[in-house]
Amino acid sequence: LGISVTSEIAFSQVYNAPPVQRKFFQGDEDGTFNPSSTNGLGFAVDDKNNNIPVQQWDLVSQSWKTGTLEAIGDKNPVTAFLETGVMATNNVSITGNYDKGSYRFNYGNVTSKLVIPYNQYKRNDVSFNANYKVNDKISISSVASYSHTFVPQQSHVEGNNGDNPISLALQTPVNLPKMSVWKDADRFITGYKGVYQNSPYLNNAGQNRLSKINKTTGKDDALGADNPYHTAQYNIRTYGKDVFFGKAQLDWSIINPLRFSIRSGVNYESFGFEHKIPWDSRATGNRIGGYEVTETSSLAIRSDAMLAFNKNFFNDKLSVDALGGVNYNFFDEIAGVGNYTNYSTFSGTDGLTTPNS
Repeated sequence: LGISVTSEIAFSQVYNAPPVQRKFFQGDEDGTFNPSSTNGLGFAVDDKNNNIPVQQWDLVSQSWKTGTLEAIGDKNPVTAFLETGVMATNNVSITGNYDKGSYRFNYGNVTSKLVIPYNQYKRNDVSFNANYKVNDKISISSVASYSHTFVPQQSHVEGNNGDNPISLALQTPVNLPKMSVWKDADRFITGYKGVYQNSPYLNNAGQNRLSKINKTTGKDDALGADNPYHTAQYNIRTYGKDVFFGKAQLDWSIINPLRFSIRSGVNYESFGFEHKIPWDSRATGNRIGGYEVTETSSLAIRSDAMLAFNKNFFNDKLSVDALGGVNYNFFDEIAGVGNYTNYSTFSGTDGLTTPNS
């Protein structure tokens, strides 16, 4: 009997990222200050004519502050936004050997906190294989494995999209606070948790923060862009995957040149994905949230029986080989069929959709 236990931990850190424009303040193409935009086309940071007081939203006090523009942001907001990733791996193996055969059992798990805030990854694996010699002519072997992957949150990180927190961090103007301030500030407006987000990109400077809420739809028409931390935490993309594989085989040496084998294997996979877009997120374009869920699975069974003949003649100068058998294959892919799968997507017109809609 042998037992092996291993554990390891790894850290990941982003030390470099594409350079971010830090020479111009927040503003539009004509150089005017625009607090609702992520564009950095306003006054030059070293422009001495930048002495006009403007109003900017304070994330901490959740109020408008008046003053001239200052370069108070991070040198590179992307590296400031990304965190230290931690991945822990554990593995246990048990092996055994005896006169009739051997076996091996293995369990492993991986847990990971990714570099994007609130992003996580978890996986558990179990496997077993054994072989047993019934007698000099018959032997049996088997293999089985199961893997479960669960990702509570994996942010979308492709393209310049409203649900990409890295893209939102990349576009942060130099006159907005350091990422540490964004991180510590409340994600929502006080008294409106889960509804209206706390973001400095607003087009109603000096007014009540909720002055542009549409009384009919509830849309927040003042919001110009999302808070990257709000997106990373509440624009949730969750998925889970299960994979099972098993195989059993019997080998029988009938007579010296004749060998019979029969084997059967099964493979099952299932995948589930859920996407929740919060109210007041610009990821949908309409700021009224969205929901999507998808489930798929597949089952495959393969079995065969084979009779093999191998014989050498004339002092190994002539070899005769023959193989014959039958096989059975079954494959069932369950994807959007009947009651097996519910699928819905946000329409962008009627608010939050629900599963089965």
